[in-house]
Amino acid sequence: MPDSAAHLEKAAANERFLTRVVEDRLSAEWAVTVLFYQAVHLVEAWFGARGVHHRSHVRRNQAVAKDLPEIVASYRKLHDLSRAARYGHVELIGWSDYDDAAIAFAAVDDHFGSDAR
Repeated sequence: MPDSAAHLEKAAANERFLTRVVEDRLSAEWAVTVLFYQAVHLVEAWFGARGVHHRSHVRRNQAVAKDLPEIVASYRKLHDLSRAARYGHVELIGWSDYDDAAIAFAAVDDHFGSDAR
């Protein structure tokens, strides 16, 4: 299992990729998905620092609900938008959805603050 530092590096790599996707307006679907996975890695870094790792979204979602209630609504929003982007109809996800996801991600990111970096 990756350690907390590896998860933080993945989150940083996602952020670098996201910058390009958003600046060039390449794909709202990918932008939403990348934001979600950036949040996944921040969450996993936090859990990893406590010796806990999740192998599925279901278990991670349950753990977030139990152990991180402050971010559960934002994390769920990211999860739901990402699922819609990956498995829904493409026309359902647009840049306004990305804006909603960015707000949700900011809440997750702010919760961990500099401790997660």
